[in-house]
Amino acid sequence: MRSYLLDAIILIDVLQDVPAAVSYVRTHGDEVVVSAASRASVLSGLDASTDHERARALFNAIPCLPITQAVADRAADLRRQYGFSLPAALEAAVALENSLTLVTRNTDDFDPNEHSFLTVPYPTPARRRERRS
Repeated sequence: MRSYLLDAIILIDVLQDVPAAVSYVRTHGDEVVVSAASRASVLSGLDASTDHERARALFNAIPCLPITQAVADRAADLRRQYGFSLPAALEAAVALENSLTLVTRNTDDFDPNEHSFLTVPYPTPARRRERRS
């Protein structure tokens, strides 16, 4: 049974080998899905140094949910009600329309204390320091 919608932030963490993200996806393997919006967002944001084949392999291994008319309408309502960014509203709407828990670290748009449809599975990972010569 599908239970969890991974947002773009979590997917980027997986592609960057953030241990908590990789562990979360491995633990919940058959229960996770992505939205078409997150797939497009992540794939379009990859730069030349990113392994595109690895990203596509990840996305091809996870079912992808479409942005339907019902999702679009609900996203518009959520955006008006909460002031979400359009990507955040679409993610929330996909989760809600499909009775899924949205897995995100996006606490700028989503207050975990206010929105029961989401979970923040791990804290924001520390940034790796660049070595300077």
